[in-house]
Amino acid sequence: MKNLLFLLLILVGCVSCEKEIDTYEGGSGIYFADGGLFSDTLRVAWGLKNSDVKKQSIQLKVCLYGNTADYDRIFGYRYFVGN
Repeated sequence: MKNLLFLLLILVGCVSCEKEIDTYEGGSGIYFADGGLFSDTLRVAWGLKNSDVKKQSIQLKVCLYGNTADYDRIFGYRYFVGN
């Protein structure tokens, strides 16, 4: 009886495993991950810096979304001074 119940559970489990899995459909792009926030813009505060500081290096974690590609993808960046 236990064997029959066990066999029945295996058969039910195998039948339920045939579900179609949704995959990503959409464009590809990049975003910056900064402290758990995801954005296309990264702000760097200068207000609390010493006035002698003229340069600042930052590390950008660039993340990708979308489908994989079999070629290198190039991206650029720009910076501006202002509000």
